[in-house]
Amino acid sequence: MHAHSSSGSICIVTHSLLGVLSAKGNESHAWQLSHTLADQGWTVHLLAASDDDSELQRTECRRRFAENGISLFTMDDFRSNPDVKLDADCLAPIDAVSVQIFEALKALNHEHAYDLIQFAERGGHGFRTVQARRMGSAFDQTKVIVRLQGSSQWARHANRQWPTGIDEAFSDFYERYLFEHADFQQASSQSLLDHARSVGWSVRAEATVLPINMATDSEHVLKAPHHVGSQRSDSTLCDLYAAMISSHDESSIASVSLKVAPPLVSIAVPYYNMAEFAPDTLASLAAQDYPNLDVMVINDGSPDARSNQVFEQFKQTYPDFRFLSHKNRGLGATRNRGIAEARGEYFIPVDSDNIAGPKMVSRFVQAIERNPELTAVACFYRAFQETPDIAAGKIQYVYRPCGGPFVVSGLRNVYGDANAIFRLDAIRDSGGYELDRDTSYEDWEFFVKLACQGHQLDVIPEYLFYYRHREDSLMRSTDHYLNQYRVMRQFFDVNNLCRAEQITLWSTLMGLHEARNNIAPPQAKAKKTTAKRVMDEFQRVARKLSKAGQAFSRSPSSDHKRAA
Repeated sequence: MHAHSSSGSICIVTHSLLGVLSAKGNESHAWQLSHTLADQGWTVHLLAASDDDSELQRTECRRRFAENGISLFTMDDFRSNPDVKLDADCLAPIDAVSVQIFEALKALNHEHAYDLIQFAERGGHGFRTVQARRMGSAFDQTKVIVRLQGSSQWARHANRQWPTGIDEAFSDFYERYLFEHADFQQASSQSLLDHARSVGWSVRAEATVLPINMATDSEHVLKAPHHVGSQRSDSTLCDLYAAMISSHDESSIASVSLKVAPPLVSIAVPYYNMAEFAPDTLASLAAQDYPNLDVMVINDGSPDARSNQVFEQFKQTYPDFRFLSHKNRGLGATRNRGIAEARGEYFIPVDSDNIAGPKMVSRFVQAIERNPELTAVACFYRAFQETPDIAAGKIQYVYRPCGGPFVVSGLRNVYGDANAIFRLDAIRDSGGYELDRDTSYEDWEFFVKLACQGHQLDVIPEYLFYYRHREDSLMRSTDHYLNQYRVMRQFFDVNNLCRAEQITLWSTLMGLHEARNNIAPPQAKAKKTTAKRVMDEFQRVARKLSKAGQAFSRSPSSDHKRAA
């Protein structure tokens, strides 16, 4: 029940039960907040993100919270999504935890319909939850509070430590995104807000400072401190949280202006010798639940007679689709032909061996319509080999792009597969795809190209299509170095890095430099040790030879030989 009075419902995601149980440190905030709200008639649930707590600690926490009518859940209470256990391509280890928490909160919210969910920023545990809310995937009637309690970036700075690798860059991005896209920003101290601003995080004027150790009266009603940028300083904690529920939500689907007719979406399918796989692709596009499509299939000069025959048959099977042909130009040029021929407001490139889920287009449109600042939105996918594998649930692996950080996107594809939605005018202005013929990664490069030009990109945390994994694909049959180089070249002229990305780039480089200097590779150490032993032995032999030579020069036989 979504209350709009002095009480409501909240789920507080906490890192460690041990910290909550001891009511010490940052976790003591969760203890005080949960008890204060429960005493005022709120429905309060806690979700423990850590799986390090013992069964005894869990039992004791459940007992103590239950005494105040508070329900405690742990990750063991939820059946894990099998996709989480599959190999996930290109992402940092922290993503699996964020996805599991997202799945657990979806299950809880389906049953309890929370008004509020609260996270701390450390660890980025709420990243996928906030991303899903932003993209319209879940929690449309639930607002998210994110509380600064000391980010990973802040902790490293306090400990005088540099990042040790790319994983920290991902952690920093997850934490920053989580905080910046929360409905309500909160911090345990003003200094944490100041630090966040200093490293380029977007801190809103209405961000609230709420100390860890909140003073209570006999009723457990806590006084909320002054709101930054606000004149309210006498509100009780319960009033503060109740006001969050009743505040107008500009991001909800209900508040997004609806158009008279759904916008036209152009889909371009490049076709080159795809008689075997394209029928499944086109059938999946014909089965979309979105009503306003402009589908183009572009034959890139297929030399295979069977493929050309199938292409002609498609014209009869799909009379509402457009079928175009040209001499072989390569994938980049064929995608650009689709951009040039497109009639829609939005553009989706779909490879002719993949299979779209029935809601793929409608979900893409919903996400990009509610985020007018975005130029492109990608999604998750499940990889398969043969079409019957999908119905059988035989998934090879999954790919969960995250949308950043930008400075890592030259090393890993953080943005997504080609199968994404784009604003057509924006990508026409960008210059389109590059035209290289002997390399792959053209889609990855295109995302990076857009990001380098200052466009904003994001990801729907949903599996919206199936990716056919083929060992003979262009990506797996071309040179890895050259493929990577075409992505990297987009960075050569970048001069518009935001402050947060600049800090990520240079601090990561410094951390890698420090690690290289402080920890010599074992091989280098072994070579140095061997070289020293050889040199010591050489000097020992040289000393012996020198002594022997001196003794010889003083002997009578040597004098005789010199006289002779």
